[in-house]
Amino acid sequence: MRSRRLYPYVPIELAAVCSAAFILLLIYLSDAGGRYTEPMGIQMPASTGFRCSIDGFGEGMILVGQGKVMLDLDNRIRRQTLINMGKKHGMQFTAAELTQFETIGVFGVPLAKLKPYLAAYKFEGAAFYAQQGIAISPQANELGDWIASANKAHVAMKERPIRMALLADYRTNSAQIKRVLDILVERKIHHVALVTDTK
Repeated sequence: MRSRRLYPYVPIELAAVCSAAFILLLIYLSDAGGRYTEPMGIQMPASTGFRCSIDGFGEGMILVGQGKVMLDLDNRIRRQTLINMGKKHGMQFTAAELTQFETIGVFGVPLAKLKPYLAAYKFEGAAFYAQQGIAISPQANELGDWIASANKAHVAMKERPIRMALLADYRTNSAQIKRVLDILVERKIHHVALVTDTK
């Protein structure tokens, strides 16, 4: 009869092992994830009370700071948004320009200058930080056109209006914030999340 070999018994606390593995995974994912860079410095206003999640409001974000207004859109609606803007303003974009537009992140250039901006685009290049902003005046309301075009693209994809978030520097003039909010209401966008730094 063959003798049975005895192995030493080493107890392992699986909860601790799983916790350590989870922490390592989080560190890896945080390092591997893409960076979110803004073309302008924004110091968020502080808020107190309950912290609200903006999950679901990542479909579009308006950034306001240094006297400029910029926009960031979900990649899934960018192509159709630009097509819609082109139709509205009598412009045609090539397949390469549409593809490039899906990758540029935050943008704030006048539509008339978008084609050369796309052609020379370089992430965090000089042009990225020199964007002059999107017009919001009643006479030249390109932000309203962008929002309407993005909303049309989003409704076609999700069958509901786009939900926007607003990230503004705390030093921004209140009249500029009011103008942006008025534009959203004019375009029938009533779900807006205000992004703040919680205390």
